[in-house]
Amino acid sequence: MSHLRSVNAYNHTTNQRKSKMLNLFEESRISDRSAVTYDAKQLSINWADGHKTVFDSADLIKMLVKPQQKQPRDLYHLWNGSTIGPLPTVQNSSFSFPEFSQKFVQFGFVSVEGIEQTPEATEK
Repeated sequence: MSHLRSVNAYNHTTNQRKSKMLNLFEESRISDRSAVTYDAKQLSINWADGHKTVFDSADLIKMLVKPQQKQPRDLYHLWNGSTIGPLPTVQNSSFSFPEFSQKFVQFGFVSVEGIEQTPEATEK
């Protein structure tokens, strides 16, 4: 699993994970909020696949990578009717929340295509 820092899952010399990143979001799931516990000394995560990860708070602070300061203009795409180009969309059949979120933050809206156009489907 990509979230583990054990020798079997993480190469500490090269700082590379020993996993395929193709299914990261499917593999890194928890069953509910109770699977994550924390206090001043540690963060514990019980993963849906049965693995348990315990992070020491001091280690988390050491691993922290401070993001580069980004200007708002680098995060957002300001647009008007003549500059937006194709509307940002995601497909319902292959919905990806990270993709949806990124587009929503960048453009301020996202169209979800492939949704059945009935009152019943709208209620779902």
